[in-house]
Amino acid sequence: MATLADRLLPYGVSVAEWAVLRRLWQQEGFTQVDLADRMRVRKASLTSVLAGLERKGLLRRIRRGEDLRKYHLFLTKRGRDLKEELLPVGVAINRRAVACIDPADAGVVAQLLEKVIANLEGQ
Repeated sequence: MATLADRLLPYGVSVAEWAVLRRLWQQEGFTQVDLADRMRVRKASLTSVLAGLERKGLLRRIRRGEDLRKYHLFLTKRGRDLKEELLPVGVAINRRAVACIDPADAGVVAQLLEKVIANLEGQ
């Protein structure tokens, strides 16, 4: 049984990089702080992941607006093009994860996990 990490290996993308790419496929232009908030991770934990994506030619950091200390994150053409190859990988893993589980039960689990996360975040 291949894990997400196993399936991403041929593409040279880590699970952490996959998570960033997945978010940026939905919307680009976040600052590192905004992206960390939306991903529910610490800003510092993204630093090396973003650097890796940039080294691989999948991401660009661009200064925009008045605050030149802030970089906004944009995918390169190569980073955008990976969506067609990598998104189905995640979909397949998710399908396998919920195989043989009633869809209503899977929905309940997802709702409960959201509540657990909200509790841990103090909301």
